[in-house]
Amino acid sequence: MRTEKQIELISKHYKDQISVFSGEPHLMVWTEKGTGFVSVKEMSQNKFDEFLKVALKREEKANNEVKLKQICADFGVLEILQSTAQWRDSIKSLLTLFSFALLPTRLVELEKELERAALSFDHQ
Repeated sequence: MRTEKQIELISKHYKDQISVFSGEPHLMVWTEKGTGFVSVKEMSQNKFDEFLKVALKREEKANNEVKLKQICADFGVLEILQSTAQWRDSIKSLLTLFSFALLPTRLVELEKELERAALSFDHQ
């Protein structure tokens, strides 16, 4: 069942591919038949699931990024975080990235802070 919340999330993260016709959001989709606009509510379940998966991943990344920027600024590693879009699929990967710049004791403190921030990695 498609919820309004899911449709809004897809619309939010596909602004460049969406248009509104008759009051409903339509996405530009590429299928074996060609390219065209399809109502988000009426598109095939496979296409809907593809768009939703990416939208959930983008939303999770955006939420994590807000938390990460503040924590990284506090630990003096914000520049390292901003130098790459990688290393964001788990706390372990973040710690690996920052291990090149922080002493082990400071890395342990950072790990505790990252855990306290309740970052989400469900859609990575």
